[in-house]
Amino acid sequence: MPNDFAENAPDDLCRVMQEETVEAERPPDVEHMRDSYLCAVEDGRPIQDC
Repeated sequence: MPNDFAENAPDDLCRVMQEETVEAERPPDVEHMRDSYLCAVEDGRPIQDC
């Protein structure tokens, strides 16, 4: 049902964001990969100063 999806979606999104945050905070094996990630998104918004 649409209501079930609406209620579950925020939890799923939060879980995904938490997983991405753990990936971003882990020391990078390849520096440019970390830079690409940080350039792509921060707090769900594109970073302006890339």
